[in-house]
Amino acid sequence: PSGDRFQQVPAWVSEEIINVRASASRDSDIRFQLERGAKVTATALDGHWVQVKTSDGRSGWAAGWVVSFVPPGQQITAQEGSQTVKVHVGWVARPRVNLRAKPSTEAEKITSAELSTRVVILNQQGQWYKVAMDSGEVGWMASWLVDTRAQRIARKTTGQAPASASGVAEDIAFPSPTTTASAGGIGQEIQAAARKFVGHRYVRGSASPGSGFDCSGFVHYVMKQFGVSLPRSCDAQFRNGQPVSRSALQPGDVVFFQNTYRRGISHVGFYVGDDKFVHASNSRRGVVIDSLNSSYYAPRYYGARRMY
Repeated sequence: PSGDRFQQVPAWVSEEIINVRASASRDSDIRFQLERGAKVTATALDGHWVQVKTSDGRSGWAAGWVVSFVPPGQQITAQEGSQTVKVHVGWVARPRVNLRAKPSTEAEKITSAELSTRVVILNQQGQWYKVAMDSGEVGWMASWLVDTRAQRIARKTTGQAPASASGVAEDIAFPSPTTTASAGGIGQEIQAAARKFVGHRYVRGSASPGSGFDCSGFVHYVMKQFGVSLPRSCDAQFRNGQPVSRSALQPGDVVFFQNTYRRGISHVGFYVGDDKFVHASNSRRGVVIDSLNSSYYAPRYYGARRMY
């Protein structure tokens, strides 16, 4: 990077064989292939895609997760449970995250990025990532505010990203945090299952229909019925799944609120559509449906995750 702009950045192929395509899409034509370790110059970004140019003048687009911006032998890594994974691209995982000039919360703010903004990870220093956005801006983001593609895969599988039978690292698309592909499917089933508990009592520390629910226990129990195991606290639950912007909410998404009975993330429920959500409210109301736009919940809305 030159200053705080992305231009003429050295990069290396990080998989055995990769496809370089005519445009930033896995549906576009393959122009040529490159082998692991090949050095290229990255000239532009489009989401998680990188425009690359070889030393002999060939150019095209490669998926950002099959190239590395640190030399062979070096890795940018993150921890996901017991796994250490190599990270290349990610999404902003909070409603708004600052891009800073240096890896410090005291450093100058360059700009800010909204939830689900795609970033390409260029380097790492301690708990900070050096990232680039397709606007061309380069800076530092705290790693705990970025959800990487490799971590998402690790949460879903125990293996590595899939490769084709030919051994070519395919640029397989990973679901966008705002995808609507599952609308009408599993998400609708989740919200329907959650609605069935309207009227159940609220019991702090409980997570079963027989004894009652608290807010995170309610989410924990319902998601467990769909084979998704979540932690028991709402702040820990927020670190799971895929971030979803408010405008892209689908029924079955899990919505989070801050500064209710305590500071920070402190309440959670299921989005059911029409700007409403079902949740275990309190000991007086039990499991109810409320509006995200209510005078109480609207200013306390924090974000959402898609857990399926």
